[in-house]
Amino acid sequence: MKYLLILSLGGWLWACNAASSPQRQADWSAASPTHSPEVVRKEITALYQTLQKYHPGLYRYTPKSALDSSLAIVLAQVKQPMNSVDLVKLLSPWVAQIKCGHTQIGLDETMQKTLLAKAKLFPLAVQIIQNQLIISQKSSLFPQLAVGSRILRINGEKVADLLPRMLKYISAGADGDNLSGKIRYLEQHFAYWYGLLDSFASDTYIIDYQPFNSKSLTLPLYGITWENYQNREQNRGVDIPLRFDQLPEFGAAILRIKTFDKNTLRRAKQDFPEFLHQTFATLARQKTQNLILDLRDNGGGDDDFALLLLSYLLNQPFKMYAYLEVTSHYQGFGKISVAQNGKFLHTSHPNLYTQMPKKNAFVGKIYTLINGASFSATAEVAAVLHHHHRAIFIGEETGGGYTGNTSGLWHTLLRKDLGLKIRIPQWAYYLAVEQQSRRGVLPDCSSQTTASDLSNQIDRPLWQAFELIKNQPTKELGINN
Repeated sequence: MKYLLILSLGGWLWACNAASSPQRQADWSAASPTHSPEVVRKEITALYQTLQKYHPGLYRYTPKSALDSSLAIVLAQVKQPMNSVDLVKLLSPWVAQIKCGHTQIGLDETMQKTLLAKAKLFPLAVQIIQNQLIISQKSSLFPQLAVGSRILRINGEKVADLLPRMLKYISAGADGDNLSGKIRYLEQHFAYWYGLLDSFASDTYIIDYQPFNSKSLTLPLYGITWENYQNREQNRGVDIPLRFDQLPEFGAAILRIKTFDKNTLRRAKQDFPEFLHQTFATLARQKTQNLILDLRDNGGGDDDFALLLLSYLLNQPFKMYAYLEVTSHYQGFGKISVAQNGKFLHTSHPNLYTQMPKKNAFVGKIYTLINGASFSATAEVAAVLHHHHRAIFIGEETGGGYTGNTSGLWHTLLRKDLGLKIRIPQWAYYLAVEQQSRRGVLPDCSSQTTASDLSNQIDRPLWQAFELIKNQPTKELGINN
């Protein structure tokens, strides 16, 4: 009887939601006026020209001919007036074809504030595991939903169809032919992207879900406000960014670094250089043999902090960047010179020079935990460590590219009349690594969290690191320390 009641209620809410959609669409139209096809095509062409002027890695992974052809297809699709949301949905898949995780297009702050003030977003925190959508946090609004439960459908659409459709729109968090970065970015921002692709039209969400090892059930979920969604995401990140724990029973220690961002560390009242100084002095004093370096969910930050960490992990002179490229239209600081091949190079970046190890540089074995959310400067750390055969990597492929990324200084294109904001990176970093790859750093030992792990709060990659420390000789993995 309870199950039938839920189905009945779900059908009623579905009808109410469907009935409210035209009004919601009318609200969006009032907040985001439409533009004629002629204006839209002109603006899209201008956007591409701006990318060509300032983005030094525009054709790093996708040749100009391919981007030109796909843009022609986009322009041919513009046959009706379009508003800001329409434009983001139209352009996002094309921007994703650039395969630069730092190049993003979205609503500008004013338009976002206007639309999201009225939006009701998908209320659950989720994780994507083996192409399945899993509830990753307990919800106070819906306590009957257990962590680890699998969501089968949302508003009638199968998750197996929904996820591939959504991933086509994601450009952030992944460089090159990388998918793990897109997956981690989507799960972190699932509610926003589902709302955007739905034109923020839904007030409620009907889910079919399956608790762990149980039959499927149906439940209507009331959407949450943008403010509540942001508060939940902020609360999810209240962890201390830098943490060091000794594990004498393993002859090991764990060093967790969740960000290289100076502002985040300042807010957490943590001094990164002093933290590393004290940590590696302790490791040297204790003669610790094994270090587990946890770089999961570290989206990057300041590359001088990344370089500082490397100087404590590498025990020989090294280089981080081979060169740093800009365009002829570069707008920023630093000394620019023209190479013999005609490239414009930023030659005054301090990380271009040979670096020396720190006094207490770690000399033991390093086990580095990575995932798709290991991005930007974090992926650079992983790539340089991998290049020097300095660590065993456990987890999943990094979201950031093995050879570097295009980021650094930004050229921000604001089109307030269209309600759009495009962030264009101006520095193309090329790491001092030999391997040429279109992927991220691949793990030596692949390890992913399962739905059961979420339910039982098991950190599988960490436990795999413990097992390697206890049982598997490093030389068998081809690591030269």
